[in-house]
Amino acid sequence: MSTAASFEARWFSGEALHGDDFGPTDIARWFDDEREAYAQLYGADEARHDYGYAALNHHHAFSQLPSGQRFRHALGFGSNFGDELAPLLDRLAKITLLDASEQFVVHQLRGVPVQHLMARADGRIALPDAAVDLITCFGVLHHIPNVSAVLRELARVLAPGGWLLLREPTTTMGDWRQPRAGLTARERGIPPAWLVARIEAAGLRVGRVSDCYFPPWVRLCLMCRLLPFKHRATTWVDAFLSRLTRSRHRYHRSDLASRFAPASRFVLAQRPAPSV
Repeated sequence: MSTAASFEARWFSGEALHGDDFGPTDIARWFDDEREAYAQLYGADEARHDYGYAALNHHHAFSQLPSGQRFRHALGFGSNFGDELAPLLDRLAKITLLDASEQFVVHQLRGVPVQHLMARADGRIALPDAAVDLITCFGVLHHIPNVSAVLRELARVLAPGGWLLLREPTTTMGDWRQPRAGLTARERGIPPAWLVARIEAAGLRVGRVSDCYFPPWVRLCLMCRLLPFKHRATTWVDAFLSRLTRSRHRYHRSDLASRFAPASRFVLAQRPAPSV
């Protein structure tokens, strides 16, 4: 078997995640490549920043939280300016934002105090055990090599009964050995079964799992100059089509037909409370 065929058989199958078994040197190199890549690709001007996923997050994640539950400390993991937390601000007492880039800095969100942490290549989070009771991690892990280690850290800082709300692309996003328009050099999606298994291995209990981002529908919305995940109606249609075509999902999509399946997944998980 050729080197290229061997690479594809291992990393495009969805049975393993490229980068998760890297050593410290390769992890550090990957981290340096990705540190400012998103900011350079999409910009880091808060005044011009237009968050386009509010309806998506509400439908698949925030609406599933216990009604009226308040949180003493939320961690926005890789959440840039913290826009994803805006719908929950009246339920949050304190916010920590963690990011690899130094360009996303705010000091408060509508009066809620914000502290900043810089991401580390080894995945360690500078918070004590059980420090937070809500974590949002939306579209971040696929930029990181050592995903299993980071999931263990997220589980460590999550308090018993606390929630991890996670969304990740679940396809290779093309062949990352080649430049891809609109993507950073290192990012690749995470196989959905692999992701759920690693969340459980980190000690969290997986609850709701739902698929989203049906590419033909997203493309049609954009052609009509609609941001599909800012609106609840278009988000609902996407969720319906994603649920309908879930069985067609393939991690690596090499032809047009394989694109008629959801390309991202939400996972809601909790750290179990200790038994009495």
